[in-house]
Amino acid sequence: MPASSLPSLSNQEVQAVLSKTYPLNAGAAYVLKELAIQSGLMRDLKAIFPHNWAEILSLAMFFVIYPDQNLANYDVTAAHCDFPSPPLSSQRISELLASIPFKQCEQYMKLRLACSTKANSSNYWAFDTISISSFSQTLNKVAFGHNKEDPEMAMLKIALLIDEITGEPLYYKVLDGSIADVTLLRNLFAELSKLDAEQINLVLDRGFCSENNFQMMFRNNIGFAAGLKSDLKIAQQALQEFVPQLTLALPQQHCPEIDCYCATKKIEWYSSSRTFGKEYSPFYIHVYYDLQRETSEKTHMTALVESFRSRLEKGNVPNYLVFKEFFKLKPSAKKQDPVAEKYQFYVNSWVKFTKSCGFFVLGSNEISSAPQALNIYQQKDVVEKAFNNYKDKYGGRRMRCQETSLDSKVFIIYPEFPLI
Repeated sequence: MPASSLPSLSNQEVQAVLSKTYPLNAGAAYVLKELAIQSGLMRDLKAIFPHNWAEILSLAMFFVIYPDQNLANYDVTAAHCDFPSPPLSSQRISELLASIPFKQCEQYMKLRLACSTKANSSNYWAFDTISISSFSQTLNKVAFGHNKEDPEMAMLKIALLIDEITGEPLYYKVLDGSIADVTLLRNLFAELSKLDAEQINLVLDRGFCSENNFQMMFRNNIGFAAGLKSDLKIAQQALQEFVPQLTLALPQQHCPEIDCYCATKKIEWYSSSRTFGKEYSPFYIHVYYDLQRETSEKTHMTALVESFRSRLEKGNVPNYLVFKEFFKLKPSAKKQDPVAEKYQFYVNSWVKFTKSCGFFVLGSNEISSAPQALNIYQQKDVVEKAFNNYKDKYGGRRMRCQETSLDSKVFIIYPEFPLI
């Protein structure tokens, strides 16, 4: 057809057509809705939140599709997406967040826990915490504690349980920032005990390592793979036994599956009490020696020590546990002395540190194979990735919300979707 025979349109007519069209981000929304349906997530949301499940799901989908935006842009952005609910105003979002009681969130999480248990009873769940720095003067849970990112700032904590296979968050709790990790498992055990599950398996970091926690897991028939602190007696005994031979890097102790040297020791965990009497349980202690890890740890700590020296030269005393480990106040230090001259590097601490470089210890009541224990333990990286997503993509490094909306905002932002 010649160009001359084509109908001509005025600029006004073209603008009229374009004004009636707009881009619709339906593909991503469709995929997320299908995930919600197939995983049973939408079913459980409808069961617990029958009146506002669509709004909750829509907000969760918004954070997944647009991780760099905040809720102030929701109504405009949602108009171009195929979300389950119509766009919500800022006022409606605030009302929604304030109207979700944590008891309903807990009921929903119990359904997801039960669903994960039925899907794979031998699966391991990773449990860990994240610290969220905050300047808030109104949030009651903001307190000073062991802040992993900035020891000089107050914080609150979020404890999270994640299915290692699906990556779905199954349980969370917003906690006081001063609560130590080692004390958190009791509440988790109380929730897990309500499940009708034949076997529950947990992957735990060293922060949860204590004799009381191990004893609770033995008594509740909970399988675990846990990092062991080097100052724990059973870990010390295993290190004393295996460090001399593992540092020789003998070929027969090298495991190509995990590319490091390893050894295993089985002990009988013993306890005695009036309530339970004498108890014996098998406990496998796995010791690993990684040459690359040794080099990395020495390099990292050297750089950290040099940064401490630099801060002392500028008159600043670092408020870090590592600093207090390697730098001691001189007995002869005087008030008028420069800050850098008041402290001395403690060589004995450095020697102790270098002897332990490259070594780490895992414990398990179920896994007798060192390579298998390490593979399962390393899968807890799914929690670290989830925390990074929360902090970097969803603005979680600084929590900005009212007290009444704190739990519900964490609930909507985070535990709705498996990692994709």
